[in-house]
Amino acid sequence: MSEVPEFEGYETIEKLGEGGMCAVYRVKVLDSGQEWAIKVLTDTTPSSIDRFADEAQLLMEIHHPNVIEVAHLEDARPPWI
Repeated sequence: MSEVPEFEGYETIEKLGEGGMCAVYRVKVLDSGQEWAIKVLTDTTPSSIDRFADEAQLLMEIHHPNVIEVAHLEDARPPWI
């Protein structure tokens, strides 16, 4: 994924990094101006999609100051949190 993707409701500012399965982007929420990070799955094999969804669900259940809060899993293609 070499180009900077667009996310509905967000302005993509920059790519922060990329690993084996995902890329992370710094975005600005259009309504509030807050800056967030969006993690996008780049390996879209069925098993990777399942693992990504499991990760998102687990992170949504954890509430701890040292763990990033996940707002939601966007079931787009590719999926992102």
